[in-house]
Amino acid sequence: MTSGQANSGAPSEKLSPQFASRISNLGRREKIRAIILVKADGEAIHEPSGQIRTRSRGAVNAVNGAFSKALSEVDGILKRHSGQRISASPNALGSIVVETTPAGVLALADSEHVRAIFEDQRITQVR
Repeated sequence: MTSGQANSGAPSEKLSPQFASRISNLGRREKIRAIILVKADGEAIHEPSGQIRTRSRGAVNAVNGAFSKALSEVDGILKRHSGQRISASPNALGSIVVETTPAGVLALADSEHVRAIFEDQRITQVR
């Protein structure tokens, strides 16, 4: 990576320092899988019972629309960086899995529609 890239060589606060270090050691065309937390606009009310309810059907539609806009931007970034979305749509937490180049991860980190990026790591059993 060079200092002329979008994040000026400094790890984004959306990436852990360890993940930023690992992607800096990858080749430009290598692919990496990542889990992205997509931002969505919407308002929820926390009830004393601990349940959450939305103010109206309009709030639900606003959330869906916000994800739609964010996903459109994410898809555009992925296309520019030879990447692809692995998840068809965000889960309940707003996360999606993508595969892209190191530059694609950094471009996603610069997006206002992305809250955080985590490395998609294989889980192994500890014995």
